[in-house]
Amino acid sequence: MVTTVLVQLREHLSLESVLLLYLLAVVLVAVVGGILPGVVAAIVSVLLANYFFTPPYHTLIVEQRDSVVALIVFVLVALTVSVTVDLAARRRVAAVRSRMEAQMLADLTARPVTERSLDDVLEQVRETFGMTSVALLVRRDEHDEIGAIVGPPLRGHPTITASAGPGLRLVAEGPELFAEDRGLLNRLASAAARAWDTQQLAGRTTCRGPSPNRPSSTRPSRNPPTGWTI
Repeated sequence: MVTTVLVQLREHLSLESVLLLYLLAVVLVAVVGGILPGVVAAIVSVLLANYFFTPPYHTLIVEQRDSVVALIVFVLVALTVSVTVDLAARRRVAAVRSRMEAQMLADLTARPVTERSLDDVLEQVRETFGMTSVALLVRRDEHDEIGAIVGPPLRGHPTITASAGPGLRLVAEGPELFAEDRGLLNRLASAAARAWDTQQLAGRTTCRGPSPNRPSSTRPSRNPPTGWTI
């Protein structure tokens, strides 16, 4: 459409003016679609400018040296702008993601430790990454047991897994994870491990209780809480 309008005004516009209008179109395409559509738009634009606005018309031959320079400069500027716009957009997305991750982790850290703390962390993982089920596996002897789980029971091989600490693994079933989400997953796995350790320590202290003849002790119980074996 842009080319159709410009062709009607070809006698009143210089090649430089046409290229500036095409450059604006390339920038808009790069903003909306990213670097690949921006590069394609730049190449298509220079071909259209050459074919319709550079004498001799309707050929890819360029008679004037100034026109050759203008077309080459246009391509270089258009490609540079496309890459710059795409990088700026990626940085904005990364900054927003970082702020959201920091706020999420700060909220989890600020919450008081309760019996639901571990479930809250697992539920946060499930909501953040769109998972079906999320569980914290505890290594006991030669097999893993489910220390906590949110969502339906695990059905098979988990989609994602992350080490949460010695003897602990965070697993989930659902869609595949993007590479940039791996860092947040690892931090949430560490938060789940801290909630687990705090929960186990609180449970052992409650089980023993204070004795009338001796001070209370936090020595581990002989019978650790059991989970589901998988």
